[in-house]
Amino acid sequence: MIIIFADTRGGRVRFLTTAFIFAAFLFAAPLFTAHGASPDVLVKIKGFEPASGKFNCGDIAYSSLSVKNSHDDTLSVWIGKSVRDPEGKWHDAPYTGPVTIAGGALSKTIAMPWRVPDDGSFKSGDFSERVAVWSAPPGTRDARRYDFADREKAFYAFNRNMEKFINISGFEFKPTPDCLKPLGNRGRLLWKNAALTDKDGSALLKITAGTFDGGELESVKSFSRGRFDAVIKTPESKLSVNKLKSVTGFFLFDPATEDEITIEIFNDGSRRIWFSTFIGGGDPAGHIEAVLDFDPSDGFHTYSISHQDSGVVFYADSRLIGTISGEGQAPKVPRGENMKIYFNSWFPSWKEFRPLENGDAACMSFATAIKEIKYKSLTPGRK
Repeated sequence: MIIIFADTRGGRVRFLTTAFIFAAFLFAAPLFTAHGASPDVLVKIKGFEPASGKFNCGDIAYSSLSVKNSHDDTLSVWIGKSVRDPEGKWHDAPYTGPVTIAGGALSKTIAMPWRVPDDGSFKSGDFSERVAVWSAPPGTRDARRYDFADREKAFYAFNRNMEKFINISGFEFKPTPDCLKPLGNRGRLLWKNAALTDKDGSALLKITAGTFDGGELESVKSFSRGRFDAVIKTPESKLSVNKLKSVTGFFLFDPATEDEITIEIFNDGSRRIWFSTFIGGGDPAGHIEAVLDFDPSDGFHTYSISHQDSGVVFYADSRLIGTISGEGQAPKVPRGENMKIYFNSWFPSWKEFRPLENGDAACMSFATAIKEIKYKSLTPGRK
């Protein structure tokens, strides 16, 4: 058996055009292996064997296939491979090609490798796989897809990076996988930016120099109504040269209902702070804006959410800032029986930060520090 490997050296072309990926690789959710060539197509995949078994970070998941050329003439083809992780995100392997196949011939066996990333770009779980045969390098303007084959839940990949937990005052948190935070985030939330601790034990949310990339932490367990205190130090951003058009978030969120209670501390030196509630996502059900009487980057300060039946009360350094009432016909306060605690640092595209310019990127690395958390349940029998 002759194995043809992908060329992974510089200059390789990958499936990077978003519109192209979704147009060409949209899953049809087959139960087993599916093929996509119409009967009149004379170039077809034969003997597709997807990667199988379990893989760790850094391992190579090999697939193999042959290609049948039913044309009379000799053809050159290119083979692409993509895998879909448990969250539905696509990861592309370098393509193989050109592979030259004589008229009426079946190609030799072609091996398609994909190296499992050693980073925070995916969660452990089952991966689906798709391979396709093209008339030109995948992603190029003239590429025509002859045939494809896919397999649901082809193999399992374990991400050791995602098993890291950050302990804050006895509460376990996990970094959010790499993603784009919705609501107009100008950058990304990176796993590596939240998998950090300071020498004093504080959890750190890093903002990467020269970018709009921050990080996020999510509590492992859920909490019922009660009082939540967090001791936080925001990034130092006093000088005009390093003012950050970003915010530090401390919030409670129910992933199932998208109910939310938030504290947003501006990182631009303005001392602005927002308190909001959301019912089922969407626009705020309740909202308070205030200006702190201290610099949130000048040492650690305590921010508190008291989530009660009658409403939500917000404090800063034990000083009452505002209350969002739960009374009235329109609900403004979540029920809050399964809320997780989150912390993040990110760059929203809010009008309060306009004008938005490329020069707004962090001029150096910054970090939000979370030193301590306290929680007291108001629900009998819940901790």
